[in-house]
Amino acid sequence: MSDRPVSDRDIPDNPPQLIQASAQTIPRDQAPSDLAPGTRLQVRLIIDIDGGATVGFVLKQPGDQRLGPEYERFAQAIVNNWRFAPASNDEAGPVMSNLDLDLLIESP
Repeated sequence: MSDRPVSDRDIPDNPPQLIQASAQTIPRDQAPSDLAPGTRLQVRLIIDIDGGATVGFVLKQPGDQRLGPEYERFAQAIVNNWRFAPASNDEAGPVMSNLDLDLLIESP
């Protein structure tokens, strides 16, 4: 644990906000072979200062089992066309940040 006060940590004053999400369907051949309908994935996104999203990692719920590159590529295909208003600090402007989101897979 750091001795720095909370105000000095890299915690944005304003979190990122989703402003555009694509409703596209991802082709079955881009989905992991063991992905089943009803699977809930927790995805850690890294939101850059321009509002783009990169997948950091993917967890399978329940149990928070970290999944490999096949799932990361699949999640990245889903969020490739999404746009975010980046996180910001009142004094520094836009900053990179993390955002956790849940994806419910309806039909692989």
